[in-house]
Amino acid sequence: MITLILTRHGETDWNNLGKLSGSTDIPRLNAEGKKQAEDLGKALLAWNVDVVYSSPLTRCKETAEIINRSLNKEIVYVDDLIERGFGEFEGASRDTFFPMLDAMPSEQRFAYKPKGGESWNEFEARILVVLEDIVEKNDDKTVLIVGHAGVVKALLPIIKKVPREEFYDLRIGN
Repeated sequence: MITLILTRHGETDWNNLGKLSGSTDIPRLNAEGKKQAEDLGKALLAWNVDVVYSSPLTRCKETAEIINRSLNKEIVYVDDLIERGFGEFEGASRDTFFPMLDAMPSEQRFAYKPKGGESWNEFEARILVVLEDIVEKNDDKTVLIVGHAGVVKALLPIIKKVPREEFYDLRIGN
């Protein structure tokens, strides 16, 4: 049986400013984000991680590389682990986007596709394909996935086999 460890990238200045990063490859981790990754790398030594999978966006790549200073394992970068594309809302305040979504009925919220972005339904389908591939290639291994808040929120209901609405309001810190 595979063991999956899910983590979000370390903190960035955009996180502090409340900006939606989405699929935009924003600047690197800030000092706190680097410390978070270092601390996590040390903590993960107890888990005997076999392989690290990461989004190739700079904030995840840098997090994975810092963590891997402790683990010294193969890092596999997977393009489809990038965050949901928020299209025209990328770089805007989270307070602009999420209250609008929260006002929508559940089905409409998951189907909503911002101009130039992707819907949660599309994003979730993309993440499911990645998960299936990782599980297929890593039977009986411990796998660390370094992703984004949306990636973790998309994976949790799939792994736990519960409705996605159970994790909609979950806040994934850096």
